[in-house]
Amino acid sequence: MKNRLIVHPVMFAIFPFLFFYARNLQEFQALSAPVVFALLAFVLGLTALFWFVFNLVFKNPRKSALATSILVLIIFTYGHFYGFLEQTAPFVPGHAFLILAVLAGFGGCLYFIRRNQRNFGLTTFFLNTVSSVLIVINAFSVIAYEVSLMRLTPLPADSSVVLADDISYMPDIYLIILDEYAHSDTLEKHFDYDNSDFLTGLEERGFYIAEESTMHNEKSVRAIASILNMENTPEDEDRRISH
Repeated sequence: MKNRLIVHPVMFAIFPFLFFYARNLQEFQALSAPVVFALLAFVLGLTALFWFVFNLVFKNPRKSALATSILVLIIFTYGHFYGFLEQTAPFVPGHAFLILAVLAGFGGCLYFIRRNQRNFGLTTFFLNTVSSVLIVINAFSVIAYEVSLMRLTPLPADSSVVLADDISYMPDIYLIILDEYAHSDTLEKHFDYDNSDFLTGLEERGFYIAEESTMHNEKSVRAIASILNMENTPEDEDRRISH
């Protein structure tokens, strides 16, 4: 089985997608299912194309799979590698030179794979195992998140509260939360900026400005939830309340 089963190119292609999905669940929830599957289909299609081309070159399924996995990993890690150089290296070459160097290194890998007389059975088994473990770990995070959402108790259909017989007499209420927007005193003290025109304009339009207000949460998602729910939001409730 370890010499016949070859799945690591597909696993390594899915892993980055699943990795970012598992760590950005709230953002991915905003995307429609067709968009998500289209992205995944594109990644898998590109991987299949690479695998097909390398198989024509090497005439060996294990060698072509190894070359495909190396190329997929290079594509998905290049940006992170460049960012690492920007933070640590005293000199960072331009993308043109760095890409040429990466391609040269990949060419060396292809030459080694082609000239090597090994059957790469053990290498295939190792890569299959590593890629499968990575998929399982991230898939568990996604499944756990989805299960936690399913356990949430939905609000009953008649949970809305009507405060008047005729809602046409109710005033419109606008709650403006200027995220990352400093208090007027802070703007004036640290940035020498007078924000009174903006505040006066709001008051002239009938808005109430809580001049002495403070926030007990430093994260927007918890702060907004606390205001709308009129209760403190625990720190471990980020994902649930923002869904």
